[in-house]
Amino acid sequence: MTEVWKMCSSCKKEIPCSAPFYVCSQSHCRGKISGEVFCSVGCWTGHNEMLRHRDAWAEESMAPARAELQSADLPRTDLPRRVTIVNTDKKPSPMSINEPFSANNPSPETEILVVVSKVKQYIRERSDFNTSANAMDVLTKRIVQICDGAIRNANLDGRKTVMDRDVPAINLVEKNDLS
Repeated sequence: MTEVWKMCSSCKKEIPCSAPFYVCSQSHCRGKISGEVFCSVGCWTGHNEMLRHRDAWAEESMAPARAELQSADLPRTDLPRRVTIVNTDKKPSPMSINEPFSANNPSPETEILVVVSKVKQYIRERSDFNTSANAMDVLTKRIVQICDGAIRNANLDGRKTVMDRDVPAINLVEKNDLS
């Protein structure tokens, strides 16, 4: 079994210790923060096409040996972390959507969930009406209700993916129903 040094920044393929790899010639792609590495020239080419470097090339390097990694005084943050989540319980995970929001799950009311300019443009084009800023709060509350219903439906089906069939049918509501 070969020891993994890093993952390719493009295709996420494992780059083993003591194996050749490629880096971008651009300094900001090689820095400690980004530290992009590629398993092949093809992966680097995809990176280059996306970032559109003007004068760049792939430079071949050699991954450090496992012994070099163990003897380094630096923390080994460059080794990939593998987390395996095993769900032995095949029942849907318990959810309580109606729980109050916590610090880890801030209230969606603090953030507008619609693109305000797009909504205002749509209303203006359809009716030549103006749109109040307060309308965005009500739209956000309605979107949260729809999303919560979709989450519940996906959970009842034992899935962790919300699909189109989970979105509840939209009913026309009265003004007092959203308060």
